[in-house]
Amino acid sequence: LRNAHFIGCNINAEGAWERILDKYPGPVTSFSVLMPDPWFKKKHYKRRMLTERLVKRISSKLQKGGGVFIQSDIYPVAVDMRMKLSGDSALTDVTNTLPYATRV
Repeated sequence: LRNAHFIGCNINAEGAWERILDKYPGPVTSFSVLMPDPWFKKKHYKRRMLTERLVKRISSKLQKGGGVFIQSDIYPVAVDMRMKLSGDSALTDVTNTLPYATRV
């Protein structure tokens, strides 16, 4: 397939996501953020991968009807990711269905 792309990566570097998204040529149909943060203590919040800035970038690249799937084994981290995604008006919470959020 020439129109299917998958980027699997382990990124913890600030700005690395932005560089990848800037180079990707078109809209994205889905994003998955799986077990993103070992930083579950409050003093480590600044190191969290899913930031408001990244949510804006994801939202801008996500095609209409595309989805964002999030998963964490640490409940407070999952709640934090959900709150950050809920803060973007271009995303709709479709909890209890997959994916988590859909671009409207």
